[in-house]
Amino acid sequence: MSETRIGRHIKAARPAVYRALLDLVLGFVEPRQAGMASGVISTLQQVGAALGVAAVSILFSSVLTNATAAADQAGLYASAFVRAMLYNLAAAVLAAILLMRMIKHRTGDR
Repeated sequence: MSETRIGRHIKAARPAVYRALLDLVLGFVEPRQAGMASGVISTLQQVGAALGVAAVSILFSSVLTNATAAADQAGLYASAFVRAMLYNLAAAVLAAILLMRMIKHRTGDR
Protein backbone atom coordinates (compact mmCIF):
# COMPACT_ATOMS: atom_id res chain seq x y z
CA MET A 1 0.00 0.00 0.00
CA SER A 2 1.53 3.30 -1.01
CA GLU A 3 1.65 6.14 1.42
CA THR A 4 -0.12 9.33 0.42
CA ARG A 5 1.54 12.72 0.38
CA ILE A 6 -0.80 13.95 3.12
CA GLY A 7 0.09 10.96 5.26
CA ARG A 8 3.79 11.73 4.92
CA HIS A 9 3.18 15.37 5.92
CA ILE A 10 1.18 14.30 8.96
CA LYS A 11 3.93 11.91 10.02
CA ALA A 12 6.52 14.64 9.57
CA ALA A 13 4.53 17.23 11.54
CA ARG A 14 3.53 14.98 14.43
CA PRO A 15 6.87 15.15 16.34
CA ALA A 16 6.93 18.94 16.12
CA VAL A 17 3.36 19.19 17.42
CA TYR A 18 3.95 16.71 20.24
CA ARG A 19 7.14 18.49 21.26
CA ALA A 20 5.37 21.87 21.36
CA LEU A 21 2.48 20.44 23.39
CA LEU A 22 4.84 18.75 25.81
CA ASP A 23 6.83 21.97 26.27
CA LEU A 24 3.62 23.93 26.83
CA VAL A 25 2.24 21.57 29.45
CA LEU A 26 5.56 21.10 31.24
CA GLY A 27 5.87 24.88 31.40
CA PHE A 28 3.08 24.85 33.98
CA VAL A 29 4.89 22.62 36.49
CA GLU A 30 7.85 23.16 38.76
CA PRO A 31 11.15 21.79 37.41
CA ARG A 32 11.42 19.29 40.27
CA GLN A 33 8.04 17.81 39.23
CA ALA A 34 8.82 17.60 35.51
CA GLY A 35 9.46 13.84 35.56
CA MET A 36 6.15 13.12 37.25
CA ALA A 37 4.31 15.47 34.90
CA SER A 38 5.93 13.83 31.90
CA GLY A 39 4.72 10.43 33.11
CA VAL A 40 1.20 11.77 33.60
CA ILE A 41 1.24 13.25 30.09
CA SER A 42 2.39 9.96 28.60
CA THR A 43 -0.31 8.04 30.47
CA LEU A 44 -3.01 10.51 29.42
CA GLN A 45 -1.88 10.27 25.78
CA GLN A 46 -2.30 6.50 25.90
CA VAL A 47 -5.70 6.71 27.59
CA GLY A 48 -6.81 9.41 25.15
CA ALA A 49 -5.73 7.33 22.18
CA ALA A 50 -7.59 4.28 23.49
CA LEU A 51 -10.75 6.28 24.19
CA GLY A 52 -10.52 7.97 20.80
CA VAL A 53 -10.25 4.64 18.99
CA ALA A 54 -13.19 3.31 21.01
CA ALA A 55 -15.35 6.36 20.22
CA VAL A 56 -14.56 6.26 16.51
CA SER A 57 -15.22 2.50 16.45
CA ILE A 58 -18.61 3.01 18.10
CA LEU A 59 -19.54 5.71 15.59
CA PHE A 60 -18.30 3.61 12.69
CA SER A 61 -20.11 0.43 13.73
CA SER A 62 -23.34 2.27 14.56
CA VAL A 63 -23.59 3.37 10.94
CA LEU A 64 -22.75 -0.06 9.57
CA THR A 65 -25.36 -1.89 11.63
CA ASN A 66 -28.07 -0.27 9.50
CA ALA A 67 -26.96 -2.19 6.41
CA THR A 68 -29.37 -4.84 5.19
CA ALA A 69 -27.53 -6.04 2.09
CA ALA A 70 -23.96 -6.12 0.88
CA ALA A 71 -24.72 -3.31 -1.59
CA ASP A 72 -26.07 -1.15 1.22
CA GLN A 73 -23.05 -1.86 3.35
CA ALA A 74 -20.63 -0.62 0.68
CA GLY A 75 -22.28 2.81 0.67
CA LEU A 76 -22.47 2.89 4.44
CA TYR A 77 -18.71 2.48 4.79
CA ALA A 78 -18.27 5.91 3.21
CA SER A 79 -20.90 7.38 5.53
CA ALA A 80 -19.29 5.72 8.56
CA PHE A 81 -15.89 7.07 7.57
CA VAL A 82 -17.30 10.60 7.21
CA ARG A 83 -18.89 10.42 10.67
CA ALA A 84 -15.69 9.14 12.21
CA MET A 85 -13.67 11.92 10.58
CA LEU A 86 -16.19 14.55 11.74
CA TYR A 87 -15.70 13.27 15.29
CA ASN A 88 -11.93 13.57 14.83
CA LEU A 89 -12.34 17.10 13.49
CA ALA A 90 -14.51 18.10 16.44
CA ALA A 91 -11.99 16.61 18.88
CA ALA A 92 -9.13 18.49 17.17
CA VAL A 93 -11.04 21.79 17.29
CA LEU A 94 -11.84 21.26 20.97
CA ALA A 95 -8.19 20.48 21.70
CA ALA A 96 -7.09 23.62 19.83
CA ILE A 97 -9.53 25.76 21.81
CA LEU A 98 -8.33 24.31 25.09
CA LEU A 99 -4.70 24.83 24.10
CA MET A 100 -5.38 28.44 23.17
CA ARG A 101 -6.99 28.98 26.57
CA MET A 102 -3.96 27.42 28.26
CA ILE A 103 -1.61 29.68 26.31
CA LYS A 104 -3.70 32.74 27.09
CA HIS A 105 -3.78 31.80 30.78
CA ARG A 106 -0.03 31.19 30.74
CA THR A 107 0.81 34.53 29.11
CA GLY A 108 -1.62 36.34 31.44
CA ASP A 109 0.42 35.20 34.46
CA ARG A 110 3.51 37.06 33.30
